[in-house]
Amino acid sequence: MPRKPTYEELEKRNKDLEKEAVNCKRVEESFRESEKRFKNVINSIEELLVLLDQNFKIQLINSTLAKAYNVSLDEYEGKHCYELFYGRNDICEGCPAIKAFNDGKVTRAALRYRPDGRIFDRTVYPFIEDNGDITGVIVIGCDITQQKQAEEKLRESEELLRATIESTAGGILVVNEKGQVICTNERFVQLWRIPEELIKKRENNTLLDFVLDQLQVPKVFLSKVQALYKTSDEDFDVLNFKDGRVFERYSSPLIRDGQIAGRVWSFRDITDNKRAEEALKKSEKKYRSLLEITSQGYWMIDPEVKNIEVNPSLCKMLGYRPDEMLGKTPFDFVDDENRKIFIEQISKIPTTPYRSYEITLKKKNGQDVNTFISATTIRDESGEVQGAFALITDITDMKQTEQRLKQREKELEIKNIRLEEMNAALKILLEKRDEDKKELEEKVMTNIKELVLPYVTKLKNTKLDYRQEVFADIIESNIEEIISPFAHKLSHKYLNFTPTELKVAYLVKQGLRTKEIAKLLGSSPETITRHRKSMRKKLKLTDKKSNLRTHLLSLANGHIE
Repeated sequence: MPRKPTYEELEKRNKDLEKEAVNCKRVEESFRESEKRFKNVINSIEELLVLLDQNFKIQLINSTLAKAYNVSLDEYEGKHCYELFYGRNDICEGCPAIKAFNDGKVTRAALRYRPDGRIFDRTVYPFIEDNGDITGVIVIGCDITQQKQAEEKLRESEELLRATIESTAGGILVVNEKGQVICTNERFVQLWRIPEELIKKRENNTLLDFVLDQLQVPKVFLSKVQALYKTSDEDFDVLNFKDGRVFERYSSPLIRDGQIAGRVWSFRDITDNKRAEEALKKSEKKYRSLLEITSQGYWMIDPEVKNIEVNPSLCKMLGYRPDEMLGKTPFDFVDDENRKIFIEQISKIPTTPYRSYEITLKKKNGQDVNTFISATTIRDESGEVQGAFALITDITDMKQTEQRLKQREKELEIKNIRLEEMNAALKILLEKRDEDKKELEEKVMTNIKELVLPYVTKLKNTKLDYRQEVFADIIESNIEEIISPFAHKLSHKYLNFTPTELKVAYLVKQGLRTKEIAKLLGSSPETITRHRKSMRKKLKLTDKKSNLRTHLLSLANGHIE
């Protein structure tokens, strides 16, 4: 049976227990104070903090996390992180705590996007006991929303800058202060026809050596490049290539934080522009030459109706020097009456592209110049009126000629009236002459019929030999022919018959043969034959079978062809 403790022993143990209770209380107070300090430290951390056990149950969160997720510091106990923070029933896919539990190493979490748009970067630290067991993890999350937004803006800015650089028509090359290529665009590569391997090297000297071989004057280009790298000046130049291409080159310093950090080069292919410019210069030279040598005056006005260009012919036409005409208006070279014409025509510039009109200009000496103006409106690419130009023709001589022609026409009209009067009088005289002629012919025929033919008939009734009878017949026949239409018609239609041919024609018509005609006319038959051929030719019977006597009889009967 055990011995009962004495009073002294009990009293001593009681005192020891009291001491131990005091120590426990002190330890408990110290622990509470330590826990309070720990929580103060945890809650003072600006980052999100959560302590999880192996089952992903929340052991502790700080006030920053509670505020971020709008949860109370008293309602997390016994809940899983995925349940409290995300309303899920299982662990989030790709959770960094899983890797920390498995590897026992600090793990950087993927970015998690909150519904309010904030972004947190989470780092997981494994909680390792002295025996090496992992009993939990500490997750610390940093709010990197502003950082990510800044990065996003920077990325968008870089993308915009890259898109801008790539969309520009010029080739861009950016080099840092060490001569290293920072940036190029595709247009630069195309313009300089640079191989891809050279671009990848990003060495300015290598690129420079490649492009120098393409230029007409590489040494000048190289010296300018070397000089520009030593200055902060901007510079512009034109580069001529061996193959005929022409580039514009612009260079400016690359400034960062107020310091020169390199250089920016811009290149633009202006070959087509240069060719067009050369063609324009040639065209303008021809245009100028034409204006210089043309006899027509040339006049150009601006939108304010001021003279901006005149040619020598216009100056000569009006007697002014070019400087005396430039800057003035067309109104300064006309009188009041012709000023109205100018005002009317100039008002038509916006609505009528082409205009033609006559106007009288004033020379420097005050003399008038009659002119014909062909004017054309000038517009720019947008259709805005930029002025007008005109070709001026001196028609003074033409006007004077017109006046003389008009005067001559009046004179001719008067003469024409007189001629008509004379023609009327002459017509009356001719009609009177025809009447007198007809009356005379009738008297002659009457006299022949009454005074000659009766005696021929009496002669034929006397005793005549054969030859005398033939001659008497011929005399009678000829007299009848004279007073008949035949001789009259024949002499008018065939005036080219000789007198002998007319005699032969009468005898042929009487039915006499060639020998008989020759005997009567005292000629040879051959001569009569030649006369007959000549008459056939003149009567256009050479190639016809018509009988000469038949044809002459038809003429006597009035059938003249």
